[in-house]
Amino acid sequence: MTRVLKNLRIMSLMTGEYIPADLLIRNSKIESILPPGTAQGENITDCSGKTAVYGFADAHFHAESTMLTLPRLAEVLLQHGTTAIYINPHEIANVGGIPALREMLNECRALPLRIYIVAPCKVPTVPLLETSGAEVGLQELREMLCWPETVGIGELDAFKLLSDEPRFRSYIEESQKRGLKICGSISGFSGAELEKCIAAGITDDHESVTGEEALEKLRLGCCVHVREGSAEHNLRSVMSVLRNYPSGYGRICFCCDDRTASDLLQEGHIDHCIRESIRQGLDPFWAYRMGSSNPAAYYHQEERFGLIAPGKIADLVLVDDVQSVHITDVFSGGMQVVRDGELIWHADACRHPSERTIVWPENLTEKDLRVPSRSGNQALVNLAEIMECQIGTRLRQTRLPVSDGTVLAEGAVEYYSLAERYRGKKTVVNGFLSGFGLKRGAIAQSINHDNHHLVSVGKDRADMALALNRVAEIGGGIVLALEGRIIGELQLPYWGLLTDLPAEETATQLRHLRNLAGMLGYDGASDPFSLLSLIALPVIPEAGFTDRGMIDVRNQRVIPVVIS
Repeated sequence: MTRVLKNLRIMSLMTGEYIPADLLIRNSKIESILPPGTAQGENITDCSGKTAVYGFADAHFHAESTMLTLPRLAEVLLQHGTTAIYINPHEIANVGGIPALREMLNECRALPLRIYIVAPCKVPTVPLLETSGAEVGLQELREMLCWPETVGIGELDAFKLLSDEPRFRSYIEESQKRGLKICGSISGFSGAELEKCIAAGITDDHESVTGEEALEKLRLGCCVHVREGSAEHNLRSVMSVLRNYPSGYGRICFCCDDRTASDLLQEGHIDHCIRESIRQGLDPFWAYRMGSSNPAAYYHQEERFGLIAPGKIADLVLVDDVQSVHITDVFSGGMQVVRDGELIWHADACRHPSERTIVWPENLTEKDLRVPSRSGNQALVNLAEIMECQIGTRLRQTRLPVSDGTVLAEGAVEYYSLAERYRGKKTVVNGFLSGFGLKRGAIAQSINHDNHHLVSVGKDRADMALALNRVAEIGGGIVLALEGRIIGELQLPYWGLLTDLPAEETATQLRHLRNLAGMLGYDGASDPFSLLSLIALPVIPEAGFTDRGMIDVRNQRVIPVVIS
């Protein structure tokens, strides 16, 4: 098949110039760049007034955060010019293991969206401190490293690297033998500790919150993946510093990490990162490069992707305004998938089996969610304090009232509960949060990184129990409860993480649920469900929760909720 795109203006990411040209595409690849108006062929598209840039790529993405199956996700991303994503599917891996990953990859191979994986090697994330639905060891990792879609392993956190665990050393060696990347998660570390992480093999990091943090990593040779997600808004602060160091631009990529379907539809994907960087004063050539050719080069795919040049795969985005990144047309492997701003390719229904992955005991009650204390009228407790627009928490202590032997949440403090989902045992860990913002009712969900036990936050333990039981009943999802009744839900039947509903319908339901969360008192800038999904992480400082208890993340140990 041949296709001719006539009268284009090509953005050359190599020379920083705009080149008037015709493009000849044959069998998914760019065959030739010709003087404007000279190309001949049977399938001709006049592109006058449009600029061709290379297809966008997300350098680090958890596709599960969208709550969409991959075919439904492809529909959204292609409209926003994304033709490649590099995902770490460790959410699905933690629930369903290698069999679930095989199912996912088999389905996505037929999509016009190119999907590459960073092999999840932390399943469970902290083996001695949590239970997951599956385990990934060296044998499973070796299988994943042989898959054609695999470009690296990850994401390895600083605690694993600083402890020099033999298990992770062997994982790094297996990846290095194959020339693959070792993706890191090293937020909050600097100086000698950061140097040790990079010396251990880490080649990139996506967790920088400040520009100074990112700059230190860049100076040490680490590729910086600048993150702009739904709960993690780091692009502005990071690029405000990195844009002053043009020598390092080639080692900077954009990523979204975790981004909801609602935010994808409303703001965009990597096109949003490019647009915002240009608004901050970054040269458009470099903004587009960070969103396309830099990820391809970083993952050693520059021979096939990343540039509008002969022999490259014809993943092309046409814009009629470079500054605003206004997309008119998108081509994936030479096949047009977006025309005049409208998606013309549509996904088939997902074929993943929606087997129940939640093994639930008898229904939880309010009593199952209490924190007991023998401390008289007050108890000194550990709690996780949420930091606005960031995924980390602070571990701090406070005094809370005690009534009838139960610690009560008051003021800005909320109840928090985690219920184990895989073994059918009534294992519930209860604690306290501050800063989430609920004033009544409860939210519960089956999205809880990385083990995906059921979690709930609320001001009323009876509502929390009701919401948790409903999540289990529907096979996974998000549920809101108030005054003894369910007021809203989104069902996620695929591994308790995903839906095959179209993105627009999913986003509509999520907007409704967010409005309901606002009715419960939530007024944070971050998406409440994304935020709730990240609170429990036992590898992001300072406090976490697993089925074993409350975790002091820096010291990697279980700590009591009630101190005295």
